[in-house]
Amino acid sequence: AANPFNTLGLLAGISEKELAQRKAKINAYLNVGKALHFPEDLPADIAGTVRTPEMVSFGFSALDNYSKRALHGLFWFCDGGHVDGPALAHLRAGDVEKAKNIWGRVITAGPLTGQTLSSATNHGALCFLEAGVRNDSAAALYLEGLGSYLKAFAHEGFPAHVARIADETVAKDLSDLLGNWVVQFRKGVAGSIKVDEVFLVKVGAAIKSLPEGQREVFTRAFTEEHAAEVEKLVSTCAAKRKAALAKALEPGTMLLGQAVPHLRSLKALLGADNMEYQHASDLVAEELLQCAIEHYNLNDEKGQVDWPRLRALLAGVVAHAQGHRLKARVNENKKTLDENYENREERQ
Repeated sequence: AANPFNTLGLLAGISEKELAQRKAKINAYLNVGKALHFPEDLPADIAGTVRTPEMVSFGFSALDNYSKRALHGLFWFCDGGHVDGPALAHLRAGDVEKAKNIWGRVITAGPLTGQTLSSATNHGALCFLEAGVRNDSAAALYLEGLGSYLKAFAHEGFPAHVARIADETVAKDLSDLLGNWVVQFRKGVAGSIKVDEVFLVKVGAAIKSLPEGQREVFTRAFTEEHAAEVEKLVSTCAAKRKAALAKALEPGTMLLGQAVPHLRSLKALLGADNMEYQHASDLVAEELLQCAIEHYNLNDEKGQVDWPRLRALLAGVVAHAQGHRLKARVNENKKTLDENYENREERQ
């Protein structure tokens, strides 16, 4: 709804002359307090357009920057192919399904071309708009839209499309643009639906269709937050453990609860065989194991081992250890602790 193109009633791909004309018209309307309506406007229940002076000012400021113009343009509609005009006409009339079907048939009929690439981005933009107002099917719409966008991003004509909606300078290096695009996509998704493992598995599978360079950009944008959070949680746990070795179960139990959602997200996006996921999982498992060992060593002779919590922590260690050497160490320590648990009354 806050997209500058939506606010200003423009399609992506407008010329500098058209932008200047729209700016003059809007300023004239605002000066006399006249309501702003434009031929390119979509129905309010679809676009949710809000045109305050502040938003108008922000919109023009954003479009003055070519990088931002490209980013916002990718999330909006562009009349760049022979079917876009009819589809946009249906959309402006409020027939969302008709517009969506027109673009959908184009992108499923065969490989995209320079004339049909905009159908993919338009279809994706419409899916995202729908997802914002249809809670019952938002997740499916986001995935459908993502699939359409990825087809456009992977096409050899995509740089030319970016040059058309913004400028050739932006099209020369698309890594920043795509990185910013996926960040905005993630924000929109996180604000609308529960981003669970089922959703992330499908996102990970979709990303694998991209060329290697683009795949790295998308994967990093989705995973780096989870990986960084895992490292932060492990570091915090280690500091608390060292500060009170006898009470090491407390930070260990907290680490297990907090890190597991991030590990599941990494696994869903990357797969169980991915080295980045395995490294993060090993970091957690190794710290959990150390917490278990410290608690046992300092409490066994006192008869104060909290066996239920200790064994629950060990189960977490076993579940998350990935590396062969770490698994061997885990199994060795678990075997010893299991034996001591079985003989705890006799030893006591």
